Amino acid sequence: RGRRDREAVRDLEERERLVLALSEQVLQRVQRVGLALTSRAAGADPTLRDHLLAQVSELDDVVRAVRDTVFPR
Repeated sequence: RGRRDREAVRDLEERERLVLALSEQVLQRVQRVGLALTSRAAGADPTLRDHLLAQVSELDDVVRAVRDTVFPR
């Protein structure tokens, strides 16, 4: 029983490590997309700029929600 418990704890720790690593990778990609949209918005007409910046805001909210879920304070 002791060995099984240690193995179960080790498996859970490994899953947690993978979740943290994958979450951070995904969040970095989402942030890069947001930066690209922000850059594109700078030279866009006002209507498109507003639309792009609204999408960037939505991406920021997604990043914040994931971080709050995966990395609670």
